[in-house]
Amino acid sequence: MSKDLRCFFLTFVFLLSSGCRHFVQVDLKYSSDAHLAPAARFLEVHTSPQTASKLVDEYVKRNQGRVELSESKLPFRFVPASNSESAFRAARRVFEQEWEAYAAQSPRRYRGIDRSDPLLSTPEVLQVADAAANTWWVRASILPRSAQIFHARETTYFSTTWATNEAVETRLYVWWWAAPKGKTIVYARGVPFMRHYQAEAAPGAVVDWQLWKVTNGAVDAALVRELFAFIGSKTRDAQK
Repeated sequence: MSKDLRCFFLTFVFLLSSGCRHFVQVDLKYSSDAHLAPAARFLEVHTSPQTASKLVDEYVKRNQGRVELSESKLPFRFVPASNSESAFRAARRVFEQEWEAYAAQSPRRYRGIDRSDPLLSTPEVLQVADAAANTWWVRASILPRSAQIFHARETTYFSTTWATNEAVETRLYVWWWAAPKGKTIVYARGVPFMRHYQAEAAPGAVVDWQLWKVTNGAVDAALVRELFAFIGSKTRDAQK
């Protein structure tokens, strides 16, 4: 069973067990991959891996982020799968229907989504063993932001409402390695991270329904695009 299908069944079981007609919790599984086609997750630039490393670090600092983990000389790289675009489109169709169900507060619509397409279990990007790649890697936390959850309580004698703030940020994963003719290839993913719960978006995870718009991967995809635009502009300027 694919990760997305496991996630669907976990959420489905939650809805059945709660007997609710409205969402209480929804999937916390979306990343920048939900919005960026496989080819858009890669950037090829005329620069060295060493320069790319400095630019990634500069971008993180400019966005009030911090590098949490880093490693170099990894014996692998990444490539889009042969049918990656078809797999992405199949997953995107499901994601869009899920988001529509969340927006409509309709668990029934969510349960009715067709998830039978075999492409949904097909990887979009492959990790390829390559001892000569000497890949660099960082995980950075970036763009801390808060979102409100509103609560309500009613008793026989009174009713009250209140709000709590949930801290959300993006975990930015970036890999890069040398390519022929003096080029470097960069591969990046942005993943929502709930600071209070120490929980990263992953198949099977759930989050309060009110947070679906800030955890659907759209902000994280925008950061990947911005990172690539930053690296691209800096490397072009260096060549002038």
